[in-house]
Amino acid sequence: MARSGGHRKAGMVLPLAVILGFVPLGSRAVGLVQTNGIAGLQALPSSLIPYNFQSRKIDFSMLGTGMYPILAGMITHKVVGGIFGVNRMLAASRIPWLRI
Repeated sequence: MARSGGHRKAGMVLPLAVILGFVPLGSRAVGLVQTNGIAGLQALPSSLIPYNFQSRKIDFSMLGTGMYPILAGMITHKVVGGIFGVNRMLAASRIPWLRI
């Protein structure tokens, strides 16, 4: 059976809000490498999980540069793109690769 021309195969899209959530983590990684070299990256996992490997204690202070912005980006993507239908409007206007 032949395919009708009304539906195109979904391509790759970039969720902008989620990608922007990774910017603080990336800037912290660059800063750690510039100050301490590759050894400075040992402090980076404390930005994603609330456990500090160096002091072996639970510490929520560094999550603001890692996990919190990523979660905020995911929630923004879900609310603005899904509930308000902005992503559907972007797709209907045939804007390639970009979604909120």
